[in-house]
Amino acid sequence: MNHQIQIVHGGSDKTNGDFTLVHDLAKTGKSSAHWGCGKDTKKGDDLLIYFEQPHSAIVARAVALRDATPGKYYRYDTRAGKFQILSSPITLEEMKEMFPRWKWLNYPRAKQYLDKATADALLNRASRRLSTPPVDVKVSGAGFGNPEQNRVVEKAACLAVRTYFERLNYEVISRETEKLGYDFDAIRNGEKIHIEVKGISGSVLRFPITANEVDCARNDQKFRLAVVTEAVTSQRKIHIFSSKDFRSSFGLRPLAYFAEPR
Repeated sequence: MNHQIQIVHGGSDKTNGDFTLVHDLAKTGKSSAHWGCGKDTKKGDDLLIYFEQPHSAIVARAVALRDATPGKYYRYDTRAGKFQILSSPITLEEMKEMFPRWKWLNYPRAKQYLDKATADALLNRASRRLSTPPVDVKVSGAGFGNPEQNRVVEKAACLAVRTYFERLNYEVISRETEKLGYDFDAIRNGEKIHIEVKGISGSVLRFPITANEVDCARNDQKFRLAVVTEAVTSQRKIHIFSSKDFRSSFGLRPLAYFAEPR
């Protein structure tokens, strides 16, 4: 029986779009994970893993270890294994040059089974190491997924932090909608602290933070930063930083600018 070649999307029930799990799975090639797939996926099918963010590129490949079944997080999923990170990711722009008439490239969000000619061309390209790769795929750890994915991670992180402080006998009050530079008031024995929560789907302490939150961290001695790594897994870990700890432990790098007329 011939194996199908399919493009699936990066992220799983554990990663929410982060590269971390893909890299971890590729280290030995022996681990596996649930992965969203098409309903016709069969054991042995090749999977090309496309990440929409931040590079819009195929960055890895894997093999379906079982036939597709209805999934908890996806309409259908498989158990994917034998992960390999591509030496040179295949960007969306490169694929548009390779296949100028391929309509999927205009809206590359659906899973896509490949015809033989397209599959052979992509597998050949996936095996190559370019002298100057078009993008550098590094493990961000922070899980900068799409807005829906980020909401899932943040919700899980906030729940974990609330539970953590309530077990320490704090009364936890949400201030999330008030844009104060932090998410929770936590009160115990008449003393109050201000907690800002950051959720990360990976394991590396890197995350976006707003100017308002940074200002709060710099000027509010009651400020506490609670960073939850691997927030949507059972291995989640909560890291607590005081205002002083945050200022000494993290460097700040601008991600964007706000432009307005002079």
